[in-house]
Amino acid sequence: MSADHDPGRRAFLQRSLAGLAAAGLGGCLQRDPPERIVPYARQPEYIVPGVPLFFASAFTLDAHAYGILVETHEGRPTKIEGQPEHRASLGATCPFGQAMVRELYDPRRSTGVRHGGAPSSWPAFLRAARAQLASGRRVAVLTPPTSSRMLQLGATRLAARCPGLRWYTWSSLAREPVHAGLHQLFGVPLACHLRLDRARVVLSLDDDFLFTDPGRLRHARALAQRRRAELGPDDALRLYALESFPGLVGAAADHRQAARVVDISARARDLLRGLLGDHVDDPWLAAAIADLKTAGPDALVTAGPHQPAQVHAMVHAANHLLGAAGRTVVYTARLERQPSGPEHSLAALVDAIARRELDAVFVLDCNPVYDAPADLDVAAALASVPFTAHLGLYCDETGQRCAWHLPLAHALEAWGDAAADDGEVTLSQPTIRPLYDGLSAPELLAALADDPAQGRDLLERTWSDLTPAGGDVATWWRAAIHDGRLPGAAPTVSPAVAPAVLATLLSEHVPGDTSDDSLVLAFRPDPAAWDGRFGLDPWLQELPRPITRLVWGNAAFVAPATAVARGLVHGELARLTVAGRSVDAPVYVLPGHPEQQLTVHLGHGRRAPEPGAGFDAYRLRTRDALWAARDVEVEPLGRSGPLVVDRHRGGEDQPGDAYARWLPRGEVAQLPSPELRPVSLHPTREFDEHAWAMTIDLNACIGCNACVIACQAENNIPTVGAAEAARDRMMHWIRIDTYADERGEGPRWRFQPVPCMQCEHAPCEVVCPTGATQHSHDGLNDMTYNRCFGTRYCSNNCPYKVRRFNFFDYVAGDAVTLRLQRNPDVTVRTRGVMEKCTYCVQRIRGAEIAAHREGRSMGAVVTACQGVCPARAIDFGDLAREDDPIRARRLDPRAYALLAELGTRPRTSYLARLHHPNTALRGRSHAEED
Repeated sequence: MSADHDPGRRAFLQRSLAGLAAAGLGGCLQRDPPERIVPYARQPEYIVPGVPLFFASAFTLDAHAYGILVETHEGRPTKIEGQPEHRASLGATCPFGQAMVRELYDPRRSTGVRHGGAPSSWPAFLRAARAQLASGRRVAVLTPPTSSRMLQLGATRLAARCPGLRWYTWSSLAREPVHAGLHQLFGVPLACHLRLDRARVVLSLDDDFLFTDPGRLRHARALAQRRRAELGPDDALRLYALESFPGLVGAAADHRQAARVVDISARARDLLRGLLGDHVDDPWLAAAIADLKTAGPDALVTAGPHQPAQVHAMVHAANHLLGAAGRTVVYTARLERQPSGPEHSLAALVDAIARRELDAVFVLDCNPVYDAPADLDVAAALASVPFTAHLGLYCDETGQRCAWHLPLAHALEAWGDAAADDGEVTLSQPTIRPLYDGLSAPELLAALADDPAQGRDLLERTWSDLTPAGGDVATWWRAAIHDGRLPGAAPTVSPAVAPAVLATLLSEHVPGDTSDDSLVLAFRPDPAAWDGRFGLDPWLQELPRPITRLVWGNAAFVAPATAVARGLVHGELARLTVAGRSVDAPVYVLPGHPEQQLTVHLGHGRRAPEPGAGFDAYRLRTRDALWAARDVEVEPLGRSGPLVVDRHRGGEDQPGDAYARWLPRGEVAQLPSPELRPVSLHPTREFDEHAWAMTIDLNACIGCNACVIACQAENNIPTVGAAEAARDRMMHWIRIDTYADERGEGPRWRFQPVPCMQCEHAPCEVVCPTGATQHSHDGLNDMTYNRCFGTRYCSNNCPYKVRRFNFFDYVAGDAVTLRLQRNPDVTVRTRGVMEKCTYCVQRIRGAEIAAHREGRSMGAVVTACQGVCPARAIDFGDLAREDDPIRARRLDPRAYALLAELGTRPRTSYLARLHHPNTALRGRSHAEED
């Protein structure tokens, strides 16, 4: 972080005390009065210096909650872990959830109320806002989609004070096509939930459900479970993927085919007709249909949220024809609590402003000036409203366009509620006193309605109907907050499909009914920036995207054949034009991308609170073409663009057969065992009391990058910035090597997480002139940082290239708030030393100390990468223990060591991935194996 964003210790403390100084807020915004505090004379029993506390809370993304555990050190949240007992997370998190703690300490967050760009106060805002509400003015509230009952009841109470209050919603990644398709088929508002744990054959029609679906963590676990090595060919899951952009599902698929985003509709209709007995011309789709029919109720068809509503209607009709409805896909009432329908959309709000029907607009925790369709011109619309206010974590593009900007309390600073994707109510609680004078959205609505209740009071009032009658309410609430959730899930329903509706689906024109093969522009959420809310987070910006390995920005992706036909060159700029609006984007030529299509990721090119990396693809998006634009023009500009790609990985032009190994299911593995002991000049070390080892199952790994960012959060790994990343100087201690095998019908991607191998015969140790890299008593390859002065001999001698040299003091310029996030158990490194994976040695030593103090044997240790993995692909254990599962994993027939022929005897081993092809397509898809 640059020094421009470091407020300094004095300024930070002044800002932190701003809330205490605002004693005159009055009414519902009472804060604790300023008072002198002294150190406690008797230490609280639940606080032990150096021992973290964990609090159950929630990470919410697009109205859906995931249970988390927040690790805190003396009142500072430092790390996010998954909540093992929460059905949506199952103990795992995604990269966005891991970055939540970095967002908390972001020095760019809003620190106070602003009016007209100048500092103001909450009392001044409330006086002005209540005047708008009390004088019969016409008022509107704009929020993102929400499943929060607190927010819903807050809006209801505000509407009672201000009759005629209008509630609008907006999200650039709204799942409205999914809900519209369900309503079209069943005639009632529903939500659908995939159950991959019950499926044997799955067909994905452009649905990257391992990334975009609200149940993605649960899906990753279910996919790994349904593809276990012990399952026979008749029981293991087979996955078909028809996709318009290479994603996690396509990489995990047994059969994959590329298609333009606008051509999926026609394929969905062919699927439906094929299930009804009609002939299907495409042999790939015909084989998939036959496989689905064989599986029957154990089959599943799914479609991406960006596909039209008609595609979703046809997909769910297909599931009903297969008998899968109620088994591999279940239905519930919609979980969102905001009003729905076109009359509550952002377009309706802009139209109401144009008709001068509104006097005041409150924008709560969304950024439509940045991410709305360009033809809506939300900025101009807000400028014409007499009173506007924006509540957000940052004074972003919308905050700068509103008359009032209000600081939003971070999710780790506030009480809240949201529903998981299956309806389980998830509670969030503050884990730190607010760093700034912010409020949550429900607290703001309560303040506007003159409600004196604060966060916890609002939460308990909201769910008071669930408290036990005549029981101990205080104990019940304590247990609910401790668990982070309320019992129960949304009840399932069994909707029926009318035959007339099915006939209409088959006869209707579908959007893909065209022979037009013109160039199409597709829009997708970004794997790191999502819709833009994470577009300024350096942890996520520097996280290599799956498959493409792109960092610090976005690109225009294109197939090799289309690039040649259009004169596009990888790494050079091209001008994309839609409806008279243009952006200049670097070209990324990507094998496996469909021809005659360009794909751009949303969420980059931010303008506030500071300029961000990449280009703003929202400028090309219109309300009638939210996901695909046909009338796109592309012009090569002939000069290089800002394309930064992580090159610490496997080569995209290498099949990776010797590294990320694949095996046909049922075939006997012939792999070099990790237990091989080649002749070596290194001294043989016997096991001491412990012998730590790791096994990574490539059959479960989906390449989601959660392990990479979890390691960064746990081990105080700095970001280096776009300029240093372009020089291959990123500091991640674990990387995901990606290999693209283009033999057969097209690319098949292989992911291989590569941490330090912790070699028993480590080449790095024998060349270090200062003894900085040493072998520990329990087999770890340790680093002594204060001995290292950066000769880099160890890096040159490491065949796995897992060491990172700290070229600069990347942490010296960190703002004081960012330093609060650091793990106190891990050394903060300065420039000039080598860094690498340590198997989370701080966790190992902590477990040893606890076992010694309590007089017991040492239990299991969970590393950061292991704990976060949604697919449970990583196992860590002690080879010295006879009963440790890690021993059996290393003796598995699929087990092998990376570069075992070098005689390094790595403690990290791998389990080969299994693929499960359809014999009807084997000759086309897997010719290289015949």
